[in-house]
Amino acid sequence: MGSNNNVSLHLADLRKKLLWLWITIAGLIIALFIFMTLVNTFEGVELAAWVWALGTLLPPLTLLFLDIILNPFKVVKKSTFWLIYYCALSYLLLALATIVGMQAWLDTHTSQNIADYFQQSYLWILPFQGLLLVGFGILFFQHKKTIQASEKMPPNYIQQKAEYAHQFGNDRQQKAFDLLLNNDFNNLFEFLKIEYNEGTELSGILLLQSQYNAIQQKLDFNTADPTAMQIEHNRIFLALTSLIEKL
Repeated sequence: MGSNNNVSLHLADLRKKLLWLWITIAGLIIALFIFMTLVNTFEGVELAAWVWALGTLLPPLTLLFLDIILNPFKVVKKSTFWLIYYCALSYLLLALATIVGMQAWLDTHTSQNIADYFQQSYLWILPFQGLLLVGFGILFFQHKKTIQASEKMPPNYIQQKAEYAHQFGNDRQQKAFDLLLNNDFNNLFEFLKIEYNEGTELSGILLLQSQYNAIQQKLDFNTADPTAMQIEHNRIFLALTSLIEKL
């Protein structure tokens, strides 16, 4: 069997992984800064310390949130994403190591203070941050769009999710993804209504089913703009994908 590195993944899924990575490690860094501020580690240099923390963490996070807001319809190669992901992980670990190693550096540089240390650390933080921002920009904004909002979703996007569900023994999820992959929306809606037999998810499924039926009716009577209908179809497709992932 060939390598999975050329498999295309939908960018919406990849953003979630990057966002959780960033929130987890950046949250730990911010928690350390709050603790160190409370115990007066940064006494007299609080501004320099927090400028360093925010300047280190916010620019990449801003790009990530900007992309979420713009929400382009893209797929990217799995290998491309994991390269950027591990670069982001390395950058965050470098930032964390910079904080953890601060005292050891101060012990060997007795003539300098914390503000000097943070200033010195920009020598390795800023070049890495620049590379990471370029990587984020390529991944989010400059990567060639392989699908437009008005084009059909690629089948390998759902095929891969069905394979993952099979690997983890999630039969319900696999069945639902198989129905979606085969464009069997009527049976998929019925299956999801059984699985989500109450709550807000059921209301959402009923609404999506109504919207899907309205699209089909317009297409049957040839009264719809095909491009507009494909965009709406993609929206329903992604909403169903999100529901299936919760099974």
